[in-house]
Amino acid sequence: VPETQFAHCGDLQLAYQVLGSGPLNLVVSGSFVTNVEVMWGSPEFKAFFDRLASFARVVIFDKGGVGMSDPIVKVRTMEERVEEIKAVMAAADCDRASLIGFSEGGSASILLAATEPERVQALVLIGSTAITPIPLTVDWEDAIDMEPSVIIEHIRSLLGDDYAPEEHHMLRLRDVGQAVRDS
Repeated sequence: VPETQFAHCGDLQLAYQVLGSGPLNLVVSGSFVTNVEVMWGSPEFKAFFDRLASFARVVIFDKGGVGMSDPIVKVRTMEERVEEIKAVMAAADCDRASLIGFSEGGSASILLAATEPERVQALVLIGSTAITPIPLTVDWEDAIDMEPSVIIEHIRSLLGDDYAPEEHHMLRLRDVGQAVRDS
């Protein structure tokens, strides 16, 4: 297991690890739940990161509020998540990197690539989206309790009927969000 280090991002300490060496810097921005130390117990994660480390210098990290990083009191905005990526890049001495974004980490990676393209060599997205499924005027905490039909109509207005989710999907997502919030 690589040594866990900590990057400063405002008042937060973000846990990160660096593995491998190579001419390419890869920064992996994970989904909404990670733990840089626990994930090494998963053979799938270990094989994935070992393979990346065979040709690149790989930086993995826990976002604020998860894993080994400091807890947070409210859901972070995408702009705050971008600041976290930048803080980890700075701590790991990466001025420019290829970004691999999973889920929510992909959305933050997209935003960093769009706003500071000189810092992003390449962008790989896995299970990610470029849009938020809720109106930007709504806080995430409030969105968890919104009626699914309101969110579906918002998505429909952005993407059209072909890409709007069905209500039972939104109900399941709401149940998961409420369970996470209330735990």
